Amino acid sequence: MENLVNQVKADILAFMAESGLDIGHVLPERPFYFQRAIHYTPPQQDAIGPALESLVADGTLEKRDNGHFLTTAGFSRIYPENTSAVVDFVKNDILDFLRNQSARAGHSLALKPFAFQRLVHYNPQQKNSVQQAIESLVADGTLEQKNDGFFLTQDGYERLY
Repeated sequence: MENLVNQVKADILAFMAESGLDIGHVLPERPFYFQRAIHYTPPQQDAIGPALESLVADGTLEKRDNGHFLTTAGFSRIYPENTSAVVDFVKNDILDFLRNQSARAGHSLALKPFAFQRLVHYNPQQKNSVQQAIESLVADGTLEQKNDGFFLTQDGYERLY
């Protein structure tokens, strides 16, 4: 049974991460049920309650108001702090976005389309790293800041293609 509880705990945490939950957000139980638990075997379904209790006991979740809320410790657990890896992911995603836009030297990083196409899929840690990633791309010469925008440099263009 303990193995099943651990499997369900891991699945709950993965679901929370995939849902982009932040500190203080509640586990969306209906979506969890319809996307995950409905496919569980009966023993796995029986392990959901003990898994949630275990996550509360270890400080990952907090039970209140008939819900299970993500704690600071839980946030750190589902989004391990490796800031450089997160910033690198965002930087590469920005470059991929520019590549998909067929950007040339001098083209701007269109922040609104980037937000609608990419940022909406980021977890909170990735969202918080966007500014740092842009600053890093400016520092390494891939982008340059002019007026209120960021523009692809010739070096950045060569890096893309």
